Amino acid sequence: MIPTDTVIRTYLQQAYNYATLNSHDNSTHVGSVIVSENPKFTIFGTNGFPSGSLLTKENLQRERKYPRIEHAERVAIYRAARQGYRLEGATMFCPWACCAECARAIVVSGIKAVYTHKEALDKTTDRWKESIEIATEILGHAGVDYIHWSGEVGDCVNLYDGQIWYP
Repeated sequence: MIPTDTVIRTYLQQAYNYATLNSHDNSTHVGSVIVSENPKFTIFGTNGFPSGSLLTKENLQRERKYPRIEHAERVAIYRAARQGYRLEGATMFCPWACCAECARAIVVSGIKAVYTHKEALDKTTDRWKESIEIATEILGHAGVDYIHWSGEVGDCVNLYDGQIWYP
């Protein structure tokens, strides 16, 4: 089933809002939502440290943060696994385009569609572009529908590269 614009907007809004409330990252808030119809469940994830003890001012510095912080897509996938959910055929909504590592996790988990927010993709800094291109290749070869939805999400706020943004 292809979701309507209203459904896409709603889940992207939920991902943005979840990230705003729960992200550990002091620079960019990334959230994700996995939705399944059979069985019916919704799982949320956000970028954050896998252990609360890692959340220190020092570890939030870019050079230390990246190898220690987990991405929102994988957090949601891991949470689904811990709760015993199968992701075969599920749909993920994640406003920011996924990196290559997250794309591999999406494919292996069985998620069949990923919706991102094109306006977030357009804001992405150059340091992520190569990984996003590889992710697009991985998802495409695996037959995962990868849709960059365009439009105003509304009723949410986001932090991107240290700046407030109203998607």
